[in-house]
Amino acid sequence: MRAEAVPSTRFRELGWPYLLGEPVLNNLILTVVDGRPPDADDRFWLVSEGGTAGGAAGGTAGGAVCGAAVWAGLGLLLAGRTREVAEALADAQDVPVPQVTGEVDPAAWFDARYRERTGVPVEVGMPSRIFEADRIVAPHGVSGRARQATPADRDRVLRWADAFADEALPGERRGDHADLVDSRLGRDGRLWLWEDGGRPVTMVMVSRPVAGVVRISWVYTPPDQRRRGYASACTAAASAYALSSVATTCTLYTDLRNATTNRIYPAIGYRPVADVMTWRYST
Repeated sequence: MRAEAVPSTRFRELGWPYLLGEPVLNNLILTVVDGRPPDADDRFWLVSEGGTAGGAAGGTAGGAVCGAAVWAGLGLLLAGRTREVAEALADAQDVPVPQVTGEVDPAAWFDARYRERTGVPVEVGMPSRIFEADRIVAPHGVSGRARQATPADRDRVLRWADAFADEALPGERRGDHADLVDSRLGRDGRLWLWEDGGRPVTMVMVSRPVAGVVRISWVYTPPDQRRRGYASACTAAASAYALSSVATTCTLYTDLRNATTNRIYPAIGYRPVADVMTWRYST
């Protein structure tokens, strides 16, 4: 078993069908790759059971794809569930990796092999849980209503995106949020606000659908508006709209250290799928 660096066209040809086998578990990689421009400075790897990924494409001595990784933007994203896949991907890295994210066990196996090879210092990142939902139970008794954000909300949403990143992603490598916000403003169902008394109090972002799955993210309520059910209600509204229009499944990630988020999402219909870990390296 070996990991092979491949061009983006080959990754889409061979890796895409593999990733679509578990579209919720692999949604982060799928949406990242789907949203990147063709000339982005990204790197791609495929792991095959025998031979090379190129062989698999030609139907010769190559085996089936059984793992994949993408380096796009912040760091390496893993797909694959066995120790052999994780270690093969670690062995394939020929330049310093800033961070790696994957299911808990594969990420740990990658980390152990990578540090064995490089001796690089490591820092444990945020432990996360992936949830999914195909039916939403709207919470009762929450004051206000959901609406889609408009360009007039841009300044507020940018402030909230910065605040979310500072609070929920401390120490994570991240960039400017203007592109993130602008890619959703004015797009049907992509950016939601909850209003109470005519004032926005919560935001929720929604990814583009890939294989019928959308990801809910950047759920933020200012501290002085919390514990009123706004985040639950806005997430439920955004999820229900997606399920009624473009998606068969919604997914989201929670911080396992945050008891509140891991309680409120199951209450509106989300079910746990898998746990994820990020390891950050000094490069």
